[in-house]
Amino acid sequence: MAFVGELTIKKEMALAITAFSYAILMATEGVALYVRHQWARWFTISATSSLIPLEVYEIMCETRPMRVLVLLANVAIVVYLWRRKEIFRD
Repeated sequence: MAFVGELTIKKEMALAITAFSYAILMATEGVALYVRHQWARWFTISATSSLIPLEVYEIMCETRPMRVLVLLANVAIVVYLWRRKEIFRD
């Protein structure tokens, strides 16, 4: 609540643009996977693995068990997607 109370108009706009951009990214990914485009598999793998550096940074700042579990889960998901990428071949 303290974070929300300290938001300025500029920060609110930046947060809104970021959220809208992320929604567009996820919608594009979902539609591309639904229609089974060849590039969708790489898009999904790269979007999922792009969070790993942020998670490593967070762990380096302050190590918590939940952060480590989230990182391990994300790495496992990326490995799974990498191994299953062939299901999109026609």
